[in-house]
Parts: sequence; C-alpha cells; structure tokens
Amino acid sequence: METMIIDYDNTIKTATYAFNKDLKIKNQNFIYLTISGARFENCTFENVIFNTCNFQSVQFLNCKFINCKFLNCNFLSNHLKSCSALYSAITKCNFEICTMYENNTMYSSFTSTKFRECQINESLNLNFDEQKIPA
Repeated sequence: METMIIDYDNTIKTATYAFNKDLKIKNQNFIYLTISGARFENCTFENVIFNTCNFQSVQFLNCKFINCKFLNCNFLSNHLKSCSALYSAITKCNFEICTMYENNTMYSSFTSTKFRECQINESLNLNFDEQKIPA
C-alpha cells in the first residue's frame, strides 16, 4: 500500500508505506514527511534530504543512507539494524525509544541531536557532536 501527495515542486509532503524491499531513492527532498508502521529492507537512500520529518514505529533493516541530510526530524519507537549512514548529517533530530544494532555511521555526524531511552549496541564509527545522551 502506498499513498503519496506530491507538491508542484516535486517535494513529497506525506507518504504511507507498508513494506518496501530493495527500494532506491535518489536526489529527493522530503519535507514534512510522516511515515508510520513501515518496514524498509535492503533500501538505498542517496542524496536525500529529510526536513522536519516524522518516523514512528518504522523498521530499517540493512538500509544505506549515502550523503543524506536529516534536519529537525523525530524518530519514535524505530528499529534500525545493520544499516549504514555514510557521509550523512543528522542535525537537530530527536530519537526516542529507538533500538539501533550493528549500524555504521562512517563519515557522518550527529549535531544537536537528542537520544532518549534508546538502545545503541554494536554500532561503528559513531561521531557525536553536541548530542544529548541520558545517563
């Protein structure tokens, strides 16, 4: 099931996805995107900008984010496993009650990003700058 509303400037405003496998999204700009209850497996996002987006109860399994930007995004109850974020920037985002296992964030940065009640295990190359991690 897929529903999209695309603005005149080719910006996707809202989308609902049930399951996506081997999806490739390149050179897109998502503004005010909300995704809930979706599963992405073996998907690649390249040169994608996520601006003020909401991800709730989303699963990302073995996905690649290459040169992506996340700005003012909210991640609630998401699961990321065996994903890689390469040359990506995560800025002013909030992660709450998320699980992150076996991920690689090589050459990526987290700036002014908050993590609340998250489980981060066996992740490689984490580069945090001005992040908030609860004690």
